[in-house]
Amino acid sequence: MKSSDEDGDGSQLEPYSEDDSESEKKSIRFSLRILNLPKKTKESYLRDSIRNEYKKYGTIKNIDISEKEDNRLATVFMGERKEVKRAVEATDGRFLFGALIDVYDHSNNEKQ
Repeated sequence: MKSSDEDGDGSQLEPYSEDDSESEKKSIRFSLRILNLPKKTKESYLRDSIRNEYKKYGTIKNIDISEKEDNRLATVFMGERKEVKRAVEATDGRFLFGALIDVYDHSNNEKQ
């Protein structure tokens, strides 16, 4: 029997990396996206404000803030799908952070 070291392809590590990436996907797959965030607000303040606003709807795993074209947006990763749905229903179309925000369920990248 040939070992993976003899092949030099590193296939012995393959199953471990697949398992790791799969568990990572499962842990952050429930997310919502917030569009139209103010560009002049400091990122740290915005992140804290988002955490304070959305923690009442469930467990926040992570918050990513970025800019695409002319839009500043945040992706909020939550623990469960029902938390995302509850947060979207409560905050979509509201005036938050000095702007009218657009919020949608971004779980599993359903809408880009």
